[in-house]
Amino acid sequence: MDIADYDSEIKRAKLAYDTETSRTHAEYKMNAAVLRVRYEAEVGRAQTAHSAKMHRIRLRCQGLKKYTEKLTTLLSPIRRIPSEILLRILVHYCDQNDLTSYEPGDASALTISAVCTRWRQLAISQPTLWANLKVKFDDQCEDEEKTQALLVSRVELHLARSQNHPLTLSLFPLSSKNHPALILVARESRRWRQLSYGGDDFGSNWNSCLQSLPLPMLEAVRFEETEYCDGQSPPIEAFSQAPNIKELNLRCISIDQHVTATFDSAWEMLTDLSYHFTEDLEGFLSILDCCPKLRRLTLEGENSDLIPVHPIRSHPIASLKILNLVSPPNDHDSMLECILTSLLLPDLTELILLHIGDVEEPFLMPYRIQEDFFQRSRCPLSTLTLGQICMTDTDMIALLAHLPCLRELNCEDPDDGDSFITRSFIRSFHTWERDSLHHSIEPLVPKLRSLTLKAHREEFDAPTFVETITSRWLPDEASALQLGASCLRSVELHLEGVVDADAYEPLKRFDRAGMRVVVKWQGSHGLVNLV
Repeated sequence: MDIADYDSEIKRAKLAYDTETSRTHAEYKMNAAVLRVRYEAEVGRAQTAHSAKMHRIRLRCQGLKKYTEKLTTLLSPIRRIPSEILLRILVHYCDQNDLTSYEPGDASALTISAVCTRWRQLAISQPTLWANLKVKFDDQCEDEEKTQALLVSRVELHLARSQNHPLTLSLFPLSSKNHPALILVARESRRWRQLSYGGDDFGSNWNSCLQSLPLPMLEAVRFEETEYCDGQSPPIEAFSQAPNIKELNLRCISIDQHVTATFDSAWEMLTDLSYHFTEDLEGFLSILDCCPKLRRLTLEGENSDLIPVHPIRSHPIASLKILNLVSPPNDHDSMLECILTSLLLPDLTELILLHIGDVEEPFLMPYRIQEDFFQRSRCPLSTLTLGQICMTDTDMIALLAHLPCLRELNCEDPDDGDSFITRSFIRSFHTWERDSLHHSIEPLVPKLRSLTLKAHREEFDAPTFVETITSRWLPDEASALQLGASCLRSVELHLEGVVDADAYEPLKRFDRAGMRVVVKWQGSHGLVNLV
């Protein structure tokens, strides 16, 4: 019975345990579901708060990145440049403010003043930036009234900001009407220093607002040849009140008696003259007699009916540039020959003789003309440039023998005709070895410092050229004195056809050592630099 009672007690205890376990488990399941709901709700609220916080952080991060990018401009090298240096750069950039164009950068000063606060302050504080004006006055454009008002406002702004600084002007009036902006510029005539004019015409119907202007500061006048001038003579009489003109460019017109009489008193001040040559050689030489201070002369012409003038005129010109446009017939002298035959220039230091234009036959320059000119002048010529002029290599070397002071030589072969840049020509420049063209024990052109050759022939002796340039590299003063030649500091070679780049490889060491070495050739894909 006791055992039976124990068994019954165990059953009751077990039943009670199972009941309690079931109840406890049921309660646990119920509480777990509640806790899970609470947990998921809490997790949802945390995720929502986290997402909002992360979004705010991302926005702040993006804002900081943009702000950082803006701040990095403060570290730009251009901001570390002193204002004085930056102003020099800006002045160099604003060499011409095209007030008629609305393309970005053409109106340079306006573009610069819109970059940042610092540049704007610098631009406004520097009158030089606003004093270079290019204006095209056109009354035939669309929406004339609006365009005219905008141009007037631009001109007023530049004239005001240039203050009292001298003006450099490029004026292109395309009508005889007095444009309001042109009138504003004319009122500032006392500040004109340089003037380029290319108007509708050069006759008596030109703009009345430009007539009889006081021009006390005007130093340079250039008449531009445009499609509108129709070959008429420029209004020279308008410059009767310009006593200080030193540079005169009349290459688009001819100098006649009217021009000479108008500039009767101004010729004495000229130091730089450029003009288009005509058949009146005697008249031109008489003008030179009226220019005792003339130092630079540029002539351009195509006339071949000239006759040399005697006696030969002496003049203190230091720089002479002659552009010959047309090859003369066999029985005529060229403009270039007549000029060299009629002048004696003992002070000449720079001579540039160029044959330009498309011609059927190359221009043949007689050696005797140049030889007589140099023997007669005995000038200390330091720079000689010959372009598209046909000569033999023998004549060229003989000519250079008359130029012991030459420091810079620039030669270009004619496109059509025999080339004088031959192997013997190049070999003649060798410092210590002699060639059949140069027999003297002294080096040819011993003071040569710069050499530029443009050869149009396809066959070019690269080894001879490299060897000759090597002999001219004399950085040691003792060696230079012993050999009697100066150290070549710059060499430039232009070639055509197929070029072996490896042949010029030895020149690279001279370029690294301090000599400027440039070797170029025209390949199928454009210009190629070998060195």
